[in-house]
Amino acid sequence: MPFATSRDGVRVHYEVHDFTDPWTKPPVLLLQHGFGRNCAYWYHMAPYLARNFRVVCPSMRGFGASEGGDVATGLNLDNCLADLEAIIDDVGAQTVHFAGESMGGILGMALAALQPDRVRTLSLMTAPLFIREEVQKTFAFGHASWADAIEKLGVYEWAQRANGATRFPPGTSPELIDWYAAETGKNRMDAMLALVKFAGTANVSPLIDRIRCPVLGLYPQASAVATDEQQEQIRKGIRDIRIVHLPSAFHMVWVLHPGVCARHISHFVAEHEGFACME
Repeated sequence: MPFATSRDGVRVHYEVHDFTDPWTKPPVLLLQHGFGRNCAYWYHMAPYLARNFRVVCPSMRGFGASEGGDVATGLNLDNCLADLEAIIDDVGAQTVHFAGESMGGILGMALAALQPDRVRTLSLMTAPLFIREEVQKTFAFGHASWADAIEKLGVYEWAQRANGATRFPPGTSPELIDWYAAETGKNRMDAMLALVKFAGTANVSPLIDRIRCPVLGLYPQASAVATDEQQEQIRKGIRDIRIVHLPSAFHMVWVLHPGVCARHISHFVAEHEGFACME
């Protein structure tokens, strides 16, 4: 079980999936999860990607097998970026192709803007620039705040409600919904509350015009989280971006369409590596 040690001594866990030809040196593709998730949530996309790339899947500090340290003060943008750089160094890479879903895309945009020599390409999956107040109110489910809802409902019940609100369409397999909620329910309460504080205030809008790497955006046709207005701001702010809309009005397009997302990302990364991605 590999760990990288970040600048403040926190050990962050990551998984590696690599089914490339053993005599090759494949590009590193880093998959960053979003709010309340961990590296285990990439089970659906890693098999598609690991034939052509060395796929590295971190768990954010305080989540999965990663240590948290003092999450109340330590779970912030600077430390999360330092954690990512520690993992990139630990796998022996100078630069990576970065793909982030939702809040993971926010981290990707920040890393590409602030540490441009570490990000070769950036792929965003339903990634907003910030979490709008309306979305935070939705996640409160009638309670005083998003954090209050998690405290009062408990992590599992909150996750069940979030899954049915913006994430998945009616008719989604109840077993899938329950697995997502159960996995989220394993998270520490203090880590979830610290992440709410971080997610509720993070805003990469001032940074996007500093992104110089090629960017691929995969978004649903309609999104309550990454709205058309935010997507247009992303399109105008990032000089080299291609946005593809998938046939969904729900947030979790990488779960609903894992093969489609993986195919777009594979061809995008391969294009910039100079090889044909045929598998």
